[in-house]
Amino acid sequence: MPKTITARPMPALMSIAILAFIGTLIESSMNVTFPTLMRTFSVSLATVQWLTSGYLIVMALTMMCSAFLQRRLSLLALFDLAALLFILGAGLALAAARHWFSLLIIGRLIQAGCAGLTIPLMINFINAVMPVNRLGYYMSTAGMIVNLAPALGPSFGGLMLTLDHWQLIFLTTLPIVMLTWLSGRRTLKPFSQTGKPLKFPVRQFSLLALAFLLVNLAVSLVIPNLVRSSCHCF
Repeated sequence: MPKTITARPMPALMSIAILAFIGTLIESSMNVTFPTLMRTFSVSLATVQWLTSGYLIVMALTMMCSAFLQRRLSLLALFDLAALLFILGAGLALAAARHWFSLLIIGRLIQAGCAGLTIPLMINFINAVMPVNRLGYYMSTAGMIVNLAPALGPSFGGLMLTLDHWQLIFLTTLPIVMLTWLSGRRTLKPFSQTGKPLKFPVRQFSLLALAFLLVNLAVSLVIPNLVRSSCHCF
């Protein structure tokens, strides 16, 4: 994305920023729904917490692939992929209704790819396109978006739960993402360039994903059991 492009970058940046904001907003908005989900799906807290833990793991792994993806795919293709992941994940979460908790988990894991793609994409777009003398302003704005959305997430989730149902979290954000996707495709096209054929490091990524999963399992399952066992001894 060269800086000599004459198209206005702000509408394109806003499209990416909205997806990044909603992707991180959704991350923490489900936390306040855990008691409701435990009753609805008859699952334990150790199970329902994977809605957030799994989301964060997939989000982190996607971010680690962002350097490869931004060289392999065009800007427009990455934007399309992020929007489609959110839409598909929201659709599965809504289809879960009251019966299929596993479908809700799968939907959340797919949705996490949206935030994992758009946050690095937003920062890379700022570095590549925005004027050098304004980089500090735009980078601080991007940081505010990334940090403000998770802080607002529990309040947003609680409001949706109070108004109607936990599925309202997805019903309210889905139209915004779809409209942003349609408008963003037009504004991002002048900045999009063809990607380069690269080989994905499958083995390294698989080992990293396994390490993330094992650490999370140790923290959520093994360590609490050890603590309870030691307490019984005393």
